[in-house]
Amino acid sequence: MRARTTRILSIGALLLLSSQVHAKGAEGLVLLKGAIQAASISADTVSFSFTGQLSFSFFNATRGDPARERIDLKFDVRELSVQIPKFGKGSDDKSDDPFVVSFDNAAKHAAEASKTGELVTVVLFSPALSYAIDGVIEKAACTHAQVMPERIDHQLHGSLAQ
Repeated sequence: MRARTTRILSIGALLLLSSQVHAKGAEGLVLLKGAIQAASISADTVSFSFTGQLSFSFFNATRGDPARERIDLKFDVRELSVQIPKFGKGSDDKSDDPFVVSFDNAAKHAAEASKTGELVTVVLFSPALSYAIDGVIEKAACTHAQVMPERIDHQLHGSLAQ
């Protein structure tokens, strides 16, 4: 049941990545679409430099507040430091399914994309952005993430179209 739930969440997150939704952002997520460089993988962290589009949404008030407005942002970033901590349980990483949101998949896909230059879409769950004193976003972190190379994303969208 847990693996099925994880796969459903993975597919749900990937469906959010269509160009139409990506332009508007997604509630509670930071979406990155571009290239990964200098991936570094350790037992408890995936780190890389990201260049491409960053998009996210935030709100000016809590749910139910009549003044609540959604603000969508989308812009280009260069050499953004991204850190993904070890997340999930060991059993989550045992799947060979590339669509499962797992630390092993994030590490594997980040390392591959860093070497090949293939474009990726990265979904940062429970994101945190850090800014330098000059206002430049210098770091993105999260509790867990999906790193999806373009070729695998095409496989998913091709199988959903059938």
